[in-house]
Amino acid sequence: MNEYSNETANKVDEQMEKWINEFKEDELYFKLSRDAKRNVNFVLEVLGAKIYDYDLETPEEWSCSGISSALTYYFPCKVCMSMTAFKTVKFILKAFLTFIGNKGYIKNSEELIETVIECIPRMLEKAVDPSCWGMAKSFMYR
Repeated sequence: MNEYSNETANKVDEQMEKWINEFKEDELYFKLSRDAKRNVNFVLEVLGAKIYDYDLETPEEWSCSGISSALTYYFPCKVCMSMTAFKTVKFILKAFLTFIGNKGYIKNSEELIETVIECIPRMLEKAVDPSCWGMAKSFMYR
């Protein structure tokens, strides 16, 4: 079983930065809305970090369960974003996962995209439900 490592967490951050920079030069990025483009770095950096923090998966190892837990637990319960920003997550992730799949960085992009599509309605519901929020998010929205 894998154990958390600060060294691996730093490598995840570096890998995500590299992939995000490449993505931001791709046509898939340019097709995103202005709101989505504004949120790309934050959404993808948080996603990469939290899938590693909670599921110990590096970006090359992302699984449907890792994506699902990030979208249905971490994002809605812990992340403070406007509903407009939350609604961009689906489009950002579909474009980014398509991009890294097309590049051959991951082999399961289609399954991950299906998981994103399945999880987004639940994420959006939980994002506006104070009973689902963590302490810090609850405090921020008082």
